[in-house]
Amino acid sequence: MCKKFSFITNLNICTKYRVCIFWACINIIVGIAFIPLVVDFVKRQKLPNAVLVFGCICGGNLILSGFMLLIGVLKDVRCLVGSSIVFCGIGIFFIHWLIIPLALFFIFSFIVFNYYQVVMASDDRYRVPRRFS
Repeated sequence: MCKKFSFITNLNICTKYRVCIFWACINIIVGIAFIPLVVDFVKRQKLPNAVLVFGCICGGNLILSGFMLLIGVLKDVRCLVGSSIVFCGIGIFFIHWLIIPLALFFIFSFIVFNYYQVVMASDDRYRVPRRFS
């Protein structure tokens, strides 16, 4: 039965792996674009430097999260994938009043965490459970 639908499964371009790569690239691009936008916004509005610092921290966290996720997915390092969710959350926290980035964070973090838990998990079907007595 699976052989019948093999053509359809080959057309599936939205795999968890590709979504993780896409989310990593989006984080890197948005982080790089966010820092100059914040600098320009602070200069135009004559805001305090604290806003500039928060904006740079947000952009830096998004860049760091994107690179951690990209390396973690490509090199199959689980701790980097898990940490990237935390760093992306810190980056999004500073711009949480914007609904679209927050919604995207929840959607893509769920997919990345699912990839982290299911695809990257070691095969433990034959592992003998330990007894702690």
